[in-house]
Amino acid sequence: MKIWLLLLIPVAASIGLLIFYRKKLAWWEYLSLFGASAIIILISKLIITTSMTSDTEYWSEPAYKVVYEGAWDEWIVDECSYDCFCNTDDDGNETCSTCWEDCSYRKSHSAYWSIISKSGKSYSISESEYKRLVSKWGNEQRVGSHSGLKMHYDNGIYESVCPDKDDMTECIVSSHSYTNKVQSSTVEYNFEEIGEGDVRKFNLYEYPNIYETYKQKHILGGGDETYDEAVQNMNNLNAKLGPKKQLKAFILIFKNQSEQAGIKQEDYWKGGNKNEFVLTIGVDDNNNVQWAHPFTWSENASIKSNIRSYVVRQGKLNLADISSYMNKELGNNFERKQFAEFDYITVQPSSRSITISMIILIIVTIGLSVLFVFNQHDNEMFIKK
Repeated sequence: MKIWLLLLIPVAASIGLLIFYRKKLAWWEYLSLFGASAIIILISKLIITTSMTSDTEYWSEPAYKVVYEGAWDEWIVDECSYDCFCNTDDDGNETCSTCWEDCSYRKSHSAYWSIISKSGKSYSISESEYKRLVSKWGNEQRVGSHSGLKMHYDNGIYESVCPDKDDMTECIVSSHSYTNKVQSSTVEYNFEEIGEGDVRKFNLYEYPNIYETYKQKHILGGGDETYDEAVQNMNNLNAKLGPKKQLKAFILIFKNQSEQAGIKQEDYWKGGNKNEFVLTIGVDDNNNVQWAHPFTWSENASIKSNIRSYVVRQGKLNLADISSYMNKELGNNFERKQFAEFDYITVQPSSRSITISMIILIIVTIGLSVLFVFNQHDNEMFIKK
């Protein structure tokens, strides 16, 4: 059903009003009824389209440094106004002058820890996270002090810079909204609707949340003895290729599931975001590789077959080798899809959303009709007759 067909509601209401209450409504009240209906339909379409096409993608980039700003205080010079020299006239009206007094005060600033990305974005982190990175990078130094008047204390400003080494890389992840018409398409890209039953049956994954303000898991599910190395490899891959290739990569491990799980995962994530490469891998209890199913919108489809073949040939799962190979293959051949190519897709509202809009429109139409019938604006043409 087209949402504009909802205009039949004010049409039906207008016909009814003309038949039974012709003398009670002025001509402009009919126009008001149609105008209000058109506005409601337009707003409903905008809300429905936005909700159906709004999506979130994740961007990655390398960390540049961490900063510690020690606690410090400063004297803030300020003046405050107050009423003075007040007088009351014979009518009881009071008039006052404005006087000023010194209300300077001491302001204390708590310690603050942050991580800075290569692009200059700053993210707040905990003291323990700062200490972890300082211990990992090992080059903390004092770089300055705070400036202020009559300071009692200043614990200084310290920073530690990330060395330019793969095993030292920290990946900073941020989320961004964009328009994704593909996820609402039921014609060009008809992804299967995945219910809770399939999610439980195949142990499908939700997108991993960002935690500790800038971190995100890039390997979901179980692993092998190379898991920790693979985590660092994936952090390095996403940090380095994120800005360079506009890429976000994930590895999803399914234990004792058929390849149907990988296909269902692709449907569940609607093919993934425009900047993603997702590798799903099926293993048995002994971490023997059973299947691999990559999905991506990349313009270069060969990366899927190349990475799939590499994984399947492994025999025994080795996440460190897989993540290293992905880094090389995606670095050389990944080409991000431009989703502007999908602007031609027409978004069709769901039956449920149209039904809700219809109920709202009916309520508003009835309310306006009752208001117009019982207000004082009658049809002047019939009054004159």
